[in-house]
Amino acid sequence: MSSSALSRGLRGRRSECEALDRLVASARAGQSQVLVLRGEVGVGKTALLEYLVGRASGCRIAQAAGIESDMELAFAGC
Repeated sequence: MSSSALSRGLRGRRSECEALDRLVASARAGQSQVLVLRGEVGVGKTALLEYLVGRASGCRIAQAAGIESDMELAFAGC
């Protein structure tokens, strides 16, 4: 996502972006935070994650993704 897109925010996602901003602020204040995004294909999960990463400069971020070939394995990810 381009920096201009980050500065404008995500159209129609104000409440989600505000929640993500609060999450980053809490993490910066020393409170442990975890984020799980769930939803159908195409609803904008990746765009929200890109927004979050753009707002979390200076933070350590760990990302994991499931892959279809490991669907039968519990707790699999890459």
